[in-house]
Amino acid sequence: MRESHDTQTKTAVMSSDGKDFPLGPLYLGARQPGESVPGDPLFEYLLTLTMKDGSTYRATRWIPSDDLRLAIGKHQLEEAFGSLPGPGAPR
Repeated sequence: MRESHDTQTKTAVMSSDGKDFPLGPLYLGARQPGESVPGDPLFEYLLTLTMKDGSTYRATRWIPSDDLRLAIGKHQLEEAFGSLPGPGAPR
């Protein structure tokens, strides 16, 4: 069975350090823009954190989201990594 991706599409913009980066398209399938479907997130994201010294840490899990606007702070980092990365943390 082949899924059709020519239904509704939506693009998103990621903003970081005053710069915008276009993302997408995201395929909405049968849902309407802004509609939340329990158990079926709009997208999932996986974070990689780069420290000032250049070391990188990859998250331990994908995080589901239904909102195209996503603020990333301490809570989201702890959710993605299990705990905040730092010296001695696995990469």
